[in-house]
Amino acid sequence: MNTKTISKEKQEWMKEVGVKEFKRPMKYYLGSNWLFSEDYLKETPLEEIKAKVNFNLIEPGEPDEN
Repeated sequence: MNTKTISKEKQEWMKEVGVKEFKRPMKYYLGSNWLFSEDYLKETPLEEIKAKVNFNLIEPGEPDEN
């Protein structure tokens, strides 16, 4: 069990720079630039997703769980 909390200093910095919490958990990713919630993938037409993903932003060798 992780009992650590985010320090007040970090919370203030996050607020200052505009860090936001995800309303829906991100479950899928493509490279390090594309995060997707399961709801987004269910609700968004495939053609719309394909139109938004920019493969130029995905560098070869980016993090992969495989």
